[in-house]
Amino acid sequence: MKINHYSSATGEFITEVVADFSSLEPDVPLIPTYATPIDPPAVQAREVSVFRSVDGSVPECAADGAWHVLPDWRSVALFSTLNGDGVSITEIGQLPSDVQATELPRPSPAHAWSGKGWVFNAEKQAELDARSRERVTLQINNWRDQQEQTGFLFGHAEHTWDGGVAVATRLQNSVKMPSLPNGFYWTDADNVDVPMTHLQLSHLNAAHDQAIFAQGFRIHDRQRTMKAEVEKLSGEALAAYVVGWPA
Repeated sequence: MKINHYSSATGEFITEVVADFSSLEPDVPLIPTYATPIDPPAVQAREVSVFRSVDGSVPECAADGAWHVLPDWRSVALFSTLNGDGVSITEIGQLPSDVQATELPRPSPAHAWSGKGWVFNAEKQAELDARSRERVTLQINNWRDQQEQTGFLFGHAEHTWDGGVAVATRLQNSVKMPSLPNGFYWTDADNVDVPMTHLQLSHLNAAHDQAIFAQGFRIHDRQRTMKAEVEKLSGEALAAYVVGWPA
């Protein structure tokens, strides 16, 4: 004779085993607690067989309960109909409607639940786009300001030189000096000390001014291009826009 064990916590079917028989009454099978000789009913997808009493509790003795088929959504990925966030059902018998959830993922934050499905809301999308555009524009402005303070390299007189705001200050202050110390040099980007006359230093300063001007315009042009691109985007493309130099 076979008996079916069920969970003492939930009443779910656990396993089927062959029953032991009483040593005093060889024809009488021993039915332990939380077990029954009655087979559980077949179930469909998202259903589970549970052994329960009339009041819904799990009985120790099989005579005090029976098999029931209840909904089982515990392993199903669900999404809140309020905001689209992931939702989990943890209890047997609960339905998605009990926790305001659906199996359908929310296509976008601009979609709202209608009771039967997700419906696109153009006004909501426009509101979300305005927020994203404001956020991305601020990121572009911050990027521009950071780039303007970032050093760069430029070429002059067969050497590569460090350039930038800090370099400009040092160069301009040096050029203003009426004379330079004996053996004066300027160190290039490759860490080579290059001897400099006052005239050569003036030429380096002028080349740096031209380079920093060109770099400044490059930064300005890029931030204007990004802002123009952002104005044309919407939805996920706008929200995922990456600020910076093109790859």
